[in-house]
Amino acid sequence: MEGMLLFVYGTLRSCNDNDVRRDLSKKSSYIGEAYYRGKLYLVDSYPALIPSDDPSDKVIGEVYRLHNSETIEKIDKYEECGELFPKPYEFIRVQDVVTMIDSRASVECFVYLYNRKVEGLTRIKSGDFCKDRMYRDGVLS
Repeated sequence: MEGMLLFVYGTLRSCNDNDVRRDLSKKSSYIGEAYYRGKLYLVDSYPALIPSDDPSDKVIGEVYRLHNSETIEKIDKYEECGELFPKPYEFIRVQDVVTMIDSRASVECFVYLYNRKVEGLTRIKSGDFCKDRMYRDGVLS
């Protein structure tokens, strides 16, 4: 599993004084921007991704090549985060296809998907949501 790919769309969380984005840059190589056919919903302070069959639903994110197979377990430890964050069981990690924006090539990546009903959640209009906001100490600001 050396060199597996991870699609990141903003759910990585900093918790317990752990800067997850910094860890990601140390333990992986940035490949480029991509999109996933899905929708974003707001869960607590974080965007949650669900798949969609509608071609107009595109969540923009980044693809990283992980340096080794253990990296994915160390990057986003849901179980170590506090009460302000979505619960660990609300997300599942699956392997799915994303499309690279620069080449339109499809690649298989690990993607964290929301695993709960979306009724009552606020739909986030654009995948650019994650780029337009800063995550600080695990809280969206």
